[in-house]
Amino acid sequence: IYQEQAINVNFIDTLTDYIGGLLHLNTSIGIGQIRVKTAEYLEKYYPKLESCRQGAWFINYNMVRVERLKDPLTNIRYVAAKIHFTQQRWEKAGFDIKNRPEILGTLYNIEDVANPIKPHTNPEANEFGRDVEKNYDKVKKLLGS
Repeated sequence: IYQEQAINVNFIDTLTDYIGGLLHLNTSIGIGQIRVKTAEYLEKYYPKLESCRQGAWFINYNMVRVERLKDPLTNIRYVAAKIHFTQQRWEKAGFDIKNRPEILGTLYNIEDVANPIKPHTNPEANEFGRDVEKNYDKVKKLLGS
């Protein structure tokens, strides 16, 4: 979230992403810049993220999802779910990346939950991930960890 807020957010971006989300575009919304389709997919893995039961014909679930992603506390839950989703997949494949902020940051930045990157022995960090690693201790200190 710190990295997303440091480099990927401005007023125009926030406004256009919100409007795009309402128009069913797969835009990034909220403090964690969660894509609308990513949120939808995560709801299948983490049912507690869903705000209402599917099946009611009169509810525009996309609009509900977009509105929920605007809420920082809800957005953080999607961020946590996305990171957990990635950590679990890699751990099940035999690769422990939970103490690798540069790899977690990279995967958070580039991985599509619906079509995830296959875990492998030598993941490399991109610029976003390297910046996450640079700021990791600063954020831990801010959080009192």
